[in-house]
Amino acid sequence: MNDKKSSRNSQKSQKSHSDIDNPEVETFQNKFGLSKSTSIMLANLIWVFHTLVILFILIGPFLNSPALWVLHITFSISLLVHWYGNNNMCSLSMFEAKLRGLDYTDSFSHQFIAPIYDISNTQWSTLCYIITITLMTISIYYLYNSEAFGNALSCFREQMKKYKDNPQPFPYRLLAYVKCFLPLLILD
Repeated sequence: MNDKKSSRNSQKSQKSHSDIDNPEVETFQNKFGLSKSTSIMLANLIWVFHTLVILFILIGPFLNSPALWVLHITFSISLLVHWYGNNNMCSLSMFEAKLRGLDYTDSFSHQFIAPIYDISNTQWSTLCYIITITLMTISIYYLYNSEAFGNALSCFREQMKKYKDNPQPFPYRLLAYVKCFLPLLILD
């Protein structure tokens, strides 16, 4: 049984390396005027981006910055929506595979990410949701209890009181409210 498995892996490995000379890939490269080295470089950049996103999702709550907590919450919500709506198909992974001339499931990003975040696999599905939601909740907790968020809420309340006594057009009020929360988006 192990011989069959290693034979399949060997054939898959040989296929992955030979697919770069695939006519479909050359058509894709010609369509966008990309050389093979440019395609590989772009595919590598996509892989780096995926890796950074995964690391950020895992360590984001523990970075001591309200701006990073806001970004982490946004990334987490986006990831959860992506998992729910995209049936575990990532357009960046598909683009990376196309650039490398591989099948989507043969791409390095898919092979790297799928065992960890394969949402369509019921064994990992619940665990991935729990971990992501827990980490997002930690970020929300830290953000809500941060001094910067407290200052933003105080500013917002003051602006609401100011405009209650002295009504202004909606765009002016909205701008004043948004200015209260802008410090939350600036990295310290």
